[in-house]
Amino acid sequence: VSDIEDDNDVLAAVPQLWAQFASDLIQKLGNPRDISSNSYSHLVLSKRELLTNDVMETRYLGEVFSRVQWVLATKAQWNKSFGYLWPPAGYRAASGSSHYYSMGYYTRWVGLMERVSPTDAQLIRNEIRALFDRLMWAPAAICDRVWDFKTKSRGSDAFAQLPAGLPIGGPKIYINQRF
Repeated sequence: VSDIEDDNDVLAAVPQLWAQFASDLIQKLGNPRDISSNSYSHLVLSKRELLTNDVMETRYLGEVFSRVQWVLATKAQWNKSFGYLWPPAGYRAASGSSHYYSMGYYTRWVGLMERVSPTDAQLIRNEIRALFDRLMWAPAAICDRVWDFKTKSRGSDAFAQLPAGLPIGGPKIYINQRF
């Protein structure tokens, strides 16, 4: 027996949350600190608002990014990013993590995880996980930020730069190792 008060609301919420995911993420994509530099995205805000998750299912990163750091994600990195972007019931993002709590999909997700039973929460999260694992790429999310821009990385965490030839910089993304 489900603890969900209104099954229809939950059934409708999951696809809505998923549909809002890419748009919310890309809207949070910042600009370089150097005001004379172009945005990290080619897309103006009005275009970012209309994005679907299809944009994260493509290899062509230039559709979204003017500059990006990428790495082929290990399973642990991919799982960690998923955990920050779609946290389990009871998880609270780090204090000061305004990125997360200013995204509609995220606040609705946290609310949903609080409303349902632990069993239902895990079932719903598994459904989202199956969708997430179909993505070609995702932000290399960290505990307090959706987008990490740090440029210091070594060894297996070394990120490549696109377009090549530019100094390292820009948002970090993980490429799904399944592709």
